[in-house]
Amino acid sequence: MLATLRALATQRDPAAAATILRELLFDHMGERARCLFHDSDSGTTWSTEGDAVDVPPGEGLVGTVASTGLARCLERAGDDPRYRPVLDDPEGDVHCRLLLQPVSEPGGPVHAVLVVARPPRAPAFDATARRRMAELARRAAPLLDRIALEVELEANELAAEPEPGLDTGPYRPEAMAAYARRRDRGEVVRLESPWIGWSYRLLVLLMAASLAYVALVRVGDYAAGPAVVRLGGRVEVTAVEGGSVVEIMARSGDEVEPGQALVRLHDAENAAELRRLELELEVELRNLLRDPTDEAARRAVTSLRGEQERAARQGQEHVLRSPVEGVVQDVRARVGQAVHAGDVLLSVVGEQLEPQVVALLPGDERPRLYERAPLRLELDGYADAPQALWVDQVHADVVSPAEALRLLGPAVSEGLVLDGPVVLIRARLPSAGFESRGQHYGYHDGMRGRAEVRVRSTTILEALVPALERR
Repeated sequence: MLATLRALATQRDPAAAATILRELLFDHMGERARCLFHDSDSGTTWSTEGDAVDVPPGEGLVGTVASTGLARCLERAGDDPRYRPVLDDPEGDVHCRLLLQPVSEPGGPVHAVLVVARPPRAPAFDATARRRMAELARRAAPLLDRIALEVELEANELAAEPEPGLDTGPYRPEAMAAYARRRDRGEVVRLESPWIGWSYRLLVLLMAASLAYVALVRVGDYAAGPAVVRLGGRVEVTAVEGGSVVEIMARSGDEVEPGQALVRLHDAENAAELRRLELELEVELRNLLRDPTDEAARRAVTSLRGEQERAARQGQEHVLRSPVEGVVQDVRARVGQAVHAGDVLLSVVGEQLEPQVVALLPGDERPRLYERAPLRLELDGYADAPQALWVDQVHADVVSPAEALRLLGPAVSEGLVLDGPVVLIRARLPSAGFESRGQHYGYHDGMRGRAEVRVRSTTILEALVPALERR
């Protein structure tokens, strides 16, 4: 109520005053609220709302309250025979609850009538609500009286405007009448700070510099994806067929020659086949020794020997040999371990190590990728040591995720998740190690990170407004 009275004290327009009172009543008293002004001379009560109907003297509950100056509280509007829906509550009906309070000073005329309505299901207006309504009307009466007085004075000033035929000097009569109605005569002295002009110039300069910056400075558009470090000269020895490890003939750090046996696998089916062929061959040889002229036995011996040699050659496939000359590293096999075709058992590293990075970028970026494009590599766990590289090779085709993982190899592709088709790019690492937090570390095969390749550049303005981008 105090905030409403403060706002009401600054108003000069009756419509604005009615809006302030109506909002207070709507928020704290009922579902609908109205403020109707009353002219004690003519007895008419009216509302500042455009579609409201003027209330004749003594008509409806509003006219009765305005004429008598007595508040009315009805639990059901239709119980009073003087109720007129059009005049008292245009949006309600006979079942609504009504509270009507005149706004007047003690012994003075009624300036307005406050009307609050509640639906039938809402609580009735209790003594507290009626007391607050009366208190608001008592305190708002002087303020509405002041507004009524100002309206009357303005009407008197308009009546006293100079006639068009009067001498108003070099000014038009309408201008003199408007000047007479003004309450705000302006400032006696107007002070202008000298720094306002400099501030305006500085603001214009900053705006120009900002426009030039966004129009000229270019930013890059990047294609990003996972990356894996690979050491050149490293060959992984994988199992061709499934089986169990019978013997490991090389240890980590041993120097090996091309073709040297490294791991021997046991194949139960092949061993059983060899044993069967040996037994059958032994039987046929006995038959041939008993009767050297037996041609059937001779042909059986020849056939079994061929099958035995073929089974022996198949057994040699279970002996894994070194494909190159180098040093054995990363022995992952152990005796008795069951392996499957494609499992990596160990690796052989040649003398020349050529560290490189293989990145998998989205396939739709392939047309914009090119050799010698700048590449930024950030290894996982070493965010403070990004590497600036150049693309050395871009694969011609876009491959599926499964094909890309196959090209990387099972040793490094496990756990790598790809969302869609990718294109592989390669870049050489400038050295065999890198520095992070003042320490020097070496690259290791299979280290992962994230690669970003700049595919194009645009100005900031073109990035903000894509329609301006040059095609």
